[in-house]
Amino acid sequence: MSEEIKYIKKVKISKLWGHLDIECELNADVNVLAGINGSGKSTILNSIHSLFSWKSHERKYDNYESLNLLFNDQLSIKINDNIKKRSQEILC
Repeated sequence: MSEEIKYIKKVKISKLWGHLDIECELNADVNVLAGINGSGKSTILNSIHSLFSWKSHERKYDNYESLNLLFNDQLSIKINDNIKKRSQEILC
C-alpha cells in the first residue's frame, strides 16, 4: 500500500494587484498556466513560491491581500497581508 502524494488542490488569491480575485482548482497530475505577457502567471507562481521560502528576501507579500493554498489532505496554508506571517490550520 503506497501513501497518497500530497498536492495543491486549490489556490485562492485575494486582491492581486489590488483588484483581482483568483480561485483555481488544480489537478493532481498536470496543470497549465497560460496567458499573455503581463497577465500575472509569474506573479502567481512567485507568490506561491514565497510561502515555502525561508529566506525573507524571497517572500513577496506586496502583490496581494491574501493567499490561500488548500492541499488534497485538507491542510490549508494561508498568508494574510494584515499579519505578514505564515499560519497553518487544519480544516475539519
